[in-house]
Amino acid sequence: MSVINQLLNQDSNCTDILEIMLDFSPLESLLYFHLIQNGERTVVQLCKETNRKQSTVHVALQNLVSHGICIKKKKNKAPRGYEFAYTAKDPVVVQSILRQRLERLYECTSKCIDTFSSKAPTCEITFN
Repeated sequence: MSVINQLLNQDSNCTDILEIMLDFSPLESLLYFHLIQNGERTVVQLCKETNRKQSTVHVALQNLVSHGICIKKKKNKAPRGYEFAYTAKDPVVVQSILRQRLERLYECTSKCIDTFSSKAPTCEITFN
């Protein structure tokens, strides 16, 4: 199923939207919603609660932080350095990010669609 058809599917849920619009992995979506429901967590806690490897959870959390929907903060000094805790940002922040992406998608596709009204659309077509 194409991405557009997935978005138009009435059975789409919030996880689908995050994975399609923000290119999240299923684990990133899972961790975001887990943090929303359970509050601040360390990597170790998340590994236990989601039954995932530490390296996998760490990479997914870094992606959530880089997307601006998760906050990483130093908690305390651990035997091998600092321990960090992660918190999900308010869902309103994610709504805003999704709306911005949707507006950008609309702008980009509208420009291309507008070329179809001219006699010679500028879309590149190659024949094999």
